[in-house]
Parts: sequence; structure tokens; C-alpha cells
Amino acid sequence: MDWSLTARILLVALMLYVFYVVGVPLPALLVLGILLIAFVLLRGHAYRQIDLFLTNRFPSMAGWAPWQKMLLVAIVFLLAYVLLKQAVFWLLKSAGMDVQQMMLDSIQSMKK
Repeated sequence: MDWSLTARILLVALMLYVFYVVGVPLPALLVLGILLIAFVLLRGHAYRQIDLFLTNRFPSMAGWAPWQKMLLVAIVFLLAYVLLKQAVFWLLKSAGMDVQQMMLDSIQSMKK
């Protein structure tokens, strides 16, 4: 297994542990964990798909420097991640679990 993949998975586990300590409910942690692990495992595939889509959609990108293409793909990937995360949080809120408010309440209760 690649060391960077192992490091990413360990970082996800550490983040989930911190969320657990802060008091995020287990169902929300499960959904967040699945989402984060999926992003870690599908990162390379998603990068190639986004790069292919942008190159086909905007042929002028073919002449860009590799760092410029990588920066644009990273920005698109982050936007897709934020949109997907917000969609998951909205679905959880629709089901009666306001994860963002729970996290905020947990953090505020730790300060007291």
C-alpha cells in the first residue's frame, strides 16, 4: 500500500476520532467517515475524470502548463467536495439531524 494513502486514511481516522471526542453522534460520524474514505479512495479516479472533462470541454486547456491544470482540477475537486458535503449535511438535517449545529454545540460546551 502506498504510504501517502496510508497517511490519508490515518488522518481521516484521526479526524473522526476528534469528532467523536467533541460529541458528534455516531450516525453522523458513520456518514462523514464513508464520505471521507470514498474521497480518499476515489481521489485519483476523480482527478482523471475532472481533468478529462475539463480538457474535452475547454480545448484551450491543452496548452496550459501542468501546474495550472492541476490547480484548476484541485479547485474543481474541492468545490465538488464542498457541494457533496453540504448535500449530505442537508439530507441529514432533513432527516432530523443537524450535524453542523451539533458540532457547534459540542465545541461551545467544551469551552465552558
